Amino acid sequence: ADYGGYDGAGGSFDDGLLDASGMTVGGQDGNKELDDLILYNMVKTKNAAGKTEWLCNACGRKGTHKRSIMVHVETHLELAEQQCPYCGKNSKTREALRVHIKDYHKKKGEV
Repeated sequence: ADYGGYDGAGGSFDDGLLDASGMTVGGQDGNKELDDLILYNMVKTKNAAGKTEWLCNACGRKGTHKRSIMVHVETHLELAEQQCPYCGKNSKTREALRVHIKDYHKKKGEV
């Protein structure tokens, strides 16, 4: 699979997954491994016009934005469940957890 230049070394794709203190939200110790698993389950392709697209291996969903397909692919993964550090609620994906924290805890002033 083509990871679009991502070789699995260094960094991860946790953009936008930080709480107000700058700490990574969710499974802090497993995000790089989860990112690697997500990247393994998507492929970089070209459409008929030659534009880069990303393809979800699980269902075939395509998109031109890598981050959007990464968020989508995570919905297929059983191991991706994340727990809210404020209330313990389980979310299926890191994006769902980020939205939960933003919509629920930030409005209450807990973050």
